[in-house]
Amino acid sequence: MTTIPSFESAVLTISGLLAPVELQTAIKQRFQKGEMGHVRHQELLKALLEDVRRAVEIPKDSDLFNDFLRSAFNLLNTLDTFGNYSRTYDADERQVLWEIAQDLAPAMGRTYGFWSLDQSLTPQLPNGDLWFLPRTCEVNPQRLVLPVETLATWWLGELGTKQGSIWPHSTDDRLRTFQNWKSGKTTPSIDAIYRMFPDKETFLPVTTFASPQDADVERRFEAAIAFLNRSFDHDGIAEKVTWLIECCPRIPRGIAEQAFAGRLGEHEKTLFVTAVETRWGIRRLFLVARALEAAFKRAVATLTPDVPADDPDPFSNKALQLIELFKLSYKWTVDAGNGPFRVHDRRFREAVPEWLANGAFWGIMPHEQGLRRPEAIAHRFSSEFKRKTRGRELDNIFLDRTFSAAALAEDVDAKAVEERDALEKLLEKGVSIWRSNQPNRQSSLSELLEIAQSHPRKAEFEADILYLEALHCIAQNDPDTAKAKVLEALDACNSRGFGELKTELAWLGFSLEVAFQSFSVKKAERFFRTWSRNMQPEDVKRFFVFPDGTVAPFEHAMRSAAPEASESFWNKLSRPYPGAARLERPFFEEHGDVFKEYCQIVFQGRVDQEAAAWKKRHNTALKKKLCDVRGDTFFSLILKMTIDMTGCDLPEPPAGTIPISFEEMKARLRHGVLTLAQIMDRKALEDTDFKLQSPLMLAAVNADVDLVKALLDRQVDVTAADSLGRTALHSAALGHSTRCFELILSSGADVMARTCVGTSAFALAANLGEDEMVRLCLEKSGSNIPKTEREKVLACAIDCYENYKRHRKDFAQSGKKIAPKARYRRIADLLSGEMASSC
Repeated sequence: MTTIPSFESAVLTISGLLAPVELQTAIKQRFQKGEMGHVRHQELLKALLEDVRRAVEIPKDSDLFNDFLRSAFNLLNTLDTFGNYSRTYDADERQVLWEIAQDLAPAMGRTYGFWSLDQSLTPQLPNGDLWFLPRTCEVNPQRLVLPVETLATWWLGELGTKQGSIWPHSTDDRLRTFQNWKSGKTTPSIDAIYRMFPDKETFLPVTTFASPQDADVERRFEAAIAFLNRSFDHDGIAEKVTWLIECCPRIPRGIAEQAFAGRLGEHEKTLFVTAVETRWGIRRLFLVARALEAAFKRAVATLTPDVPADDPDPFSNKALQLIELFKLSYKWTVDAGNGPFRVHDRRFREAVPEWLANGAFWGIMPHEQGLRRPEAIAHRFSSEFKRKTRGRELDNIFLDRTFSAAALAEDVDAKAVEERDALEKLLEKGVSIWRSNQPNRQSSLSELLEIAQSHPRKAEFEADILYLEALHCIAQNDPDTAKAKVLEALDACNSRGFGELKTELAWLGFSLEVAFQSFSVKKAERFFRTWSRNMQPEDVKRFFVFPDGTVAPFEHAMRSAAPEASESFWNKLSRPYPGAARLERPFFEEHGDVFKEYCQIVFQGRVDQEAAAWKKRHNTALKKKLCDVRGDTFFSLILKMTIDMTGCDLPEPPAGTIPISFEEMKARLRHGVLTLAQIMDRKALEDTDFKLQSPLMLAAVNADVDLVKALLDRQVDVTAADSLGRTALHSAALGHSTRCFELILSSGADVMARTCVGTSAFALAANLGEDEMVRLCLEKSGSNIPKTEREKVLACAIDCYENYKRHRKDFAQSGKKIAPKARYRRIADLLSGEMASSC
């Protein structure tokens, strides 16, 4: 059994084909399995992609590289979706690769066709833009010519009579090695290509030229001219032009003359640089050719391990059938033209025969509703895998070598399908039993699990059985064993495909992880990352996208989802069998008495007399975070409860139902919080909740001047940031409290502290229209505010003033208010005057 390659494994493969990947095996495995921390995971992903970019020597911000990244990420994310929605049953690696490649090959051909619509990407190479594809040898039709041989032959042809003098002083006989590449006998290693074409090769014909990193056309042109001047040390332009035309005949004489004279327009400079990079950037071309050839050979070795890679028969070397899908998709995309989308799509649909449109091209066929979702394609894969038995011969795509008709349908293993259907229904019944309220559901589920464990297809449903066992453990009030079952099931999902179950397992594991303790990134991250890879659009919007459209950091989204996952466990999953007591939430078990005693002291008005003694009795518990996902300390919990109650306009209860009025209750709660701020240990006053919000931030955002002052008197940290990077100064701005802002600023807060999206507290205050806060920033921290920041904030204030209604609407969508319009005018005047005086 096997699974569909993950996003990470595909990135590792691509990177390894173009550049040496110097990573320990354990790190690679953790990266591929999603067991690496998010920050480290993202750093490694960026490093691998950067290795690819450097290997092909493309400037970082070039349109080509950005387009490549977009297309690559789309394909890789599609691959991830396939993995998260497909069941592979008993299919082996060959069968899985064969089915997936039949969908990806046309998709890649169509993408490459779109790239080539405006102009040919490699017109100078044999076979144009498809030079890198294997083709039958003209001299010997019994073998294939692979990309490295194609490129080597072309390049030697470009050198012409000069090839005999290549590397004349080399001691390692590189020309003989190169001739070996040209023969097609071997695929060179990455190191061999760099040894053949080093950066500082002095002999002209093999000197390599690479554009400066992150360069625009002008810098690339200047670098190319400097390179050519160094390579041919002669003062006369005529001699240089003659030499250049001889070495690179694809550069017209007129352009060569204008280039050395420095009189080329931007378009001609682009053509000139492209020709120089192609002619002398031979190392990059060989790296690409080598990577594609190695990938082709790897595919052949997997699909048809007993067949040589240069076998030209597509019915023994089945990878050639995938190449044909790529070529057909590319051809029909280019032939459809670069006109309006509707016209292009119609022409493409008309070109694709029905048997391909309903077969290998099914996933890329354009129609009125848009392309089919990857989930639908994955479900199609699942139905194909269900019909297969491990080790069977791969079915053909085409009927014959004309590639114009569909192959005959393969036989279906009816017995395997019947057994799989039966076990699927049995496990579905098990989940229904667990969800039901029938009195004998414990014994019924136990019997069903015994049947499943003895089923001949149990190995193909290992994760499903473990999932059901985890639910069974939860109903028996054994969450620890349930979590172990979930982890075991997720490990099974890393080596075999269990479709959407992986997402359900991840949410179940996440819920179990956060339901019994304060939030821990390290413990919860693996579950959340797996779940988030395939979350529904509404979940993406809820956890990852703010109302203003900005994207939340991964950790913030995970922290936001944690309380919901905890509630999901306690309200939906914690369903004990009849006769078993319901699990108690850890908070009530460990802190119920402390909380109850405090409430009695507060509501009876005895805080001043008994608070110190109460703290002494419970000092150890008060220093700890509560056993709840929100990660509150006792102080922050009481603070939030007070904020919630004081912010509510509650009606008075009927006379005699409670001993004090609601207003008095609110007043006593508030007095209790201010008292706690004076007597609690400072660490307890600084401890943050699950969103890393400190009590000072909560007080500031609620404009509680007295509490802010009390906390600052205890010298709490004013530099701490929450999961969005917001400090207490940001919170005061959001709370529209100038006094809180002033107090926190006077305690050493940094007006230039930035959020995760780069917004300083100074800029946020201006964006909210708080002119007095802006004035305070300039008075107390003006020297710390860079000129560029002031100019940016000034422009923003002017824009907010001129487009006030739109600005107010944008903030209202995110639940925030802004100041009246006139204040933005005052901010602009403040900044204009301050900047003028500083000049």
